[in-house]
Amino acid sequence: MSFLHTLAKISENPRLENEFLELLSLLEYVGCRKILKGVPVEKVSVDVLVHIQEESLHALMLRRLVDKPSGVPWSESLFAPMGWEYFRQLDKRVSTEVSPSYEAVSWAIEQRALSLYPDYFSLTTREDVKKVLSTIIAQEKRHAIHFAAAEATRWLEIEGELWAEFEARVAAIVQSL
Repeated sequence: MSFLHTLAKISENPRLENEFLELLSLLEYVGCRKILKGVPVEKVSVDVLVHIQEESLHALMLRRLVDKPSGVPWSESLFAPMGWEYFRQLDKRVSTEVSPSYEAVSWAIEQRALSLYPDYFSLTTREDVKKVLSTIIAQEKRHAIHFAAAEATRWLEIEGELWAEFEARVAAIVQSL
């Protein structure tokens, strides 16, 4: 089953869509946290502060979408363990390639968001979700950091492998419900 098919099934089921929004909120929060932990204080610029603020805002906006209908703590979210594992492994594997890794990990995650969020936007029927995703997509496009092609290709390979595992795990859960 393709992930678009999985996303369609998620979008059709209010409980699963809440769980998926919870996951996206968690991933945005972890991205914000990665920047906060990874950027040495002497390298904090206005651009870094804006990036932190926007990633935090993404987590908040997505979380608010979930809290309206039902809301569950991240610790009880259906997809959270897979999200944590995906991010942990990405951070670990990219860190072996480059140090400090916060820019590379952030960039790889943003590339994923720029492919996932438009797909999700096209499938969800919730106008509140579409509005939030539009805002996030516009901001993620501004976060683009440019890397040498060889570096970026390797990070995308690592992220792609981990995302494929993540997709398979999410699809298995969606199919089992």
